[in-house]
Amino acid sequence: NERGQVVGINTAIRKDAEGIGFAIPINTAKDIMQVLARGERVQHPYIGLQLLPLTPEQAKNINANPNTGTFVPEESGALVARVLPGTPAESAGLRKFDLIMECDGKRVRQPNDLSRLVEKSRVGQILELKVRRGMSDLVVRLRTADLSTSPESVNQ
Repeated sequence: NERGQVVGINTAIRKDAEGIGFAIPINTAKDIMQVLARGERVQHPYIGLQLLPLTPEQAKNINANPNTGTFVPEESGALVARVLPGTPAESAGLRKFDLIMECDGKRVRQPNDLSRLVEKSRVGQILELKVRRGMSDLVVRLRTADLSTSPESVNQ
């Protein structure tokens, strides 16, 4: 920042993208540093969803299209675009087009809200999601897993 304080650590910079880069926030880096200093492995909780932001206007457009074949709730939230196979989300029964409304009692207005709540949880912690599927409201409980053991990370 302008006072010379470190606010993040660059992890990737795209030369062809006009200076767009990705960084780890400094508080996250400090937490990770403590774990590594103790000789422990850093675990990252995950649930296995790919999400898209949804607004009421977008939902109306989707619902107006006769080729969609599904009904999307006309609300704001994190829309499930894909449930990754072999993940906690799949085991819990989450489906494409589910709308994630809350996580452990905290409102989810966009995908980043859910991502932050999952990242702040612990590996093995049970999270309670309030989900709207079509016209029905559901409560889905799932246990977070370690990202390094996910089927997607094993293949990379």
